[in-house]
Amino acid sequence: MELDFAITEFHMYLDTHPNDILVANRLEEYRSKCKILKKEYESKYGPISSTSKDANRWAWVKNPWPWESNCENNLENTNSNLGGAL
Repeated sequence: MELDFAITEFHMYLDTHPNDILVANRLEEYRSKCKILKKEYESKYGPISSTSKDANRWAWVKNPWPWESNCENNLENTNSNLGGAL
């Protein structure tokens, strides 16, 4: 989301400063990074938006949800970190 925000800001800046080559290069760098990160996320958790490759209407139903994948392990780690208070 941070990269998407920066990309939007770069676009707005370039609307008023179209000859700024340094910012144009930075925009391309951020686009490349964003593409890589989105691909990595989608390979682990599925489509990030409806326009993502392999996106379908019901992709979000796939189990487990990203935050559920290690739910039991997370609870055990939290319990041990709190000295067994849970």
